Amino acid sequence: HIALSFAPSQNKIPRFLSNKSVVTGNLLRSAIFSTQSTTLSKTSPKKPVILFLGGNQDHRHHNTILSIIPSLTKKFFVIHQTGPQSFFVFRKLSAANYLPLDYIDQNNIGWAFHQANIVVSRSGANTCQELDALDKKAILIPLPFSQQNEQLLNARWLKRLHPKTIVIIPQLSLTPKLLTAKINQLLAVHHQPQTTPPSQNHKLLRLIHRLIQHAPKV
Repeated sequence: HIALSFAPSQNKIPRFLSNKSVVTGNLLRSAIFSTQSTTLSKTSPKKPVILFLGGNQDHRHHNTILSIIPSLTKKFFVIHQTGPQSFFVFRKLSAANYLPLDYIDQNNIGWAFHQANIVVSRSGANTCQELDALDKKAILIPLPFSQQNEQLLNARWLKRLHPKTIVIIPQLSLTPKLLTAKINQLLAVHHQPQTTPPSQNHKLLRLIHRLIQHAPKV
């Protein structure tokens, strides 16, 4: 079988292999479904929470976030995964309501997602599928030089599934003013969270298990 992350990918499979393709989606980290934190549980935000993920790869993205942190923290509590290369810069900001972390590990990522009213992120395949599973409001800034423009395609896929709660900002259009405006606009969007608890995606595991069970013995 050929396991695919996204249904549109089936259109690129050669016809003679189409009967072998199965859309399973990506495996999701079990950690994102936890609402607890082993080290950040004492952090109790009193304002709406913005979760920034990534930003190490590009100066424009980095500088945009850096410039709006002081104004954002007047209205929001900001959790910021900076990446190790940028952490030394962001940790110098002395703003209240700001929590910079070089990396949000498996013990804390579920808590961070659970706290977030809005996620601002790149649009890698895993991130988009996690945002879909958790039904989070998000602003996506696709990495412009990703392989075959995959990040833009990922963002558009998520936007089709959640048209009211997903905003896409092309990197060339990114400015501090625009990003701040989109955060405020998205915060005002009424969003009724899904009523059923999110669950892990086990389609790929079930496929592998079934194939192993029925494999000829050698």
